[in-house]
Amino acid sequence: MFNRAALSGFCAMLIGIGLGRFAYTPLIPALIQDGWLSPAAAAYLGAANLAGYLAGALLGRGFATLIGDVPRALRAAMVACAVSLAACAIPAGLLWLTPWRFLAGFSGATLMVLAGPAILGATPPERRGRVGGLIYAGIGTGVAVSGTAMPFLVGFGLSTAWLCLGAAAAVLTAVAWTGWPADATPPANSSVRIPRIGWAVVPLLAAYACDGIGFVPHTLFWVDFLARELGLGLPVGGFNWGLFGLGAVFGPLVAGWLADRLGFKLAWSGALALKAAAVILPVIWVSGPTLALSSIVVGALTPGMVVLAAGRIVELVDPASRSRVWSLMTAAFALAQAGAGYGMTAVVSVTHSYVPLFIAGALALLLGSILSGLSPTRSPANCAPRI
Repeated sequence: MFNRAALSGFCAMLIGIGLGRFAYTPLIPALIQDGWLSPAAAAYLGAANLAGYLAGALLGRGFATLIGDVPRALRAAMVACAVSLAACAIPAGLLWLTPWRFLAGFSGATLMVLAGPAILGATPPERRGRVGGLIYAGIGTGVAVSGTAMPFLVGFGLSTAWLCLGAAAAVLTAVAWTGWPADATPPANSSVRIPRIGWAVVPLLAAYACDGIGFVPHTLFWVDFLARELGLGLPVGGFNWGLFGLGAVFGPLVAGWLADRLGFKLAWSGALALKAAAVILPVIWVSGPTLALSSIVVGALTPGMVVLAAGRIVELVDPASRSRVWSLMTAAFALAQAGAGYGMTAVVSVTHSYVPLFIAGALALLLGSILSGLSPTRSPANCAPRI
């Protein structure tokens, strides 16, 4: 049962995040070149997806309570994401595309909030690490597949590319349809409440928000930066986006390995600093190897940061409060990335360059590294003994 449920979770992450969120990035150059959108409009459309993700992060648990059944809510979110991708095949401009990209973001966040807990709660403790790794590998797989397939599919037209994304999401929805644990129930008392948090968590909350800002340049503008601003073309942009996805597949495993050896505090602070260096690297030195290195490192540390942040919460927060503190951190991350998406879009519309965005992202990540180092290594009063 658990392998079947893990496959459903893998499909959910691939649909909601890998395709619904990240497949848009390699399409941006074609959307601009084919006249579907202006550069500013393409950036605003990407920000609309981030706004939808924020809404889903805040309301996803309530959505499951409203429906009354977690598997039903997950199926509805997958169907909605597939429909939103297919609807984008109609070239009707920004006003038409914006609500569909918002819906894709909302659906992706809902799947992120609900799928993992539903599956891991029905998984024996000794298998949760492996099952969780399989679930979240769907994100990187979606990025890798989209980076490889989208440059090829746009050769047949943008409408074809969008329809193929919708069809792929529909097939994955069918695969996942019956695999959810039967005993999954809506989260109890799912109204939005801000948990009481100790001072030790505040730097982590701020650092996670900084990560939400710092990863926006790569996850939203990377392919277009390579293809149009650097003049390297869509094939190079798509190739590097595939490398980003390859890094995202293995990032959680590498992050966990480092945390076991260095401790979560040092691993997270170091990872934020390393990510800052990888974000600023293409501004300082443009070459094939440096672009590939930037793609792989930022890709690996995009889902890798989730592992490290969750580990720090376990170290610093008592078990009864961890779920609500994690929800607050997820909302802070979503708010930061949505705000950064709109803010950076405004900068692009004025400067007509992505370079300032990578500089800002690197500075935010560096600040996050400093903030994460301000928290104590562990909080004996709140934390259970480390196993």
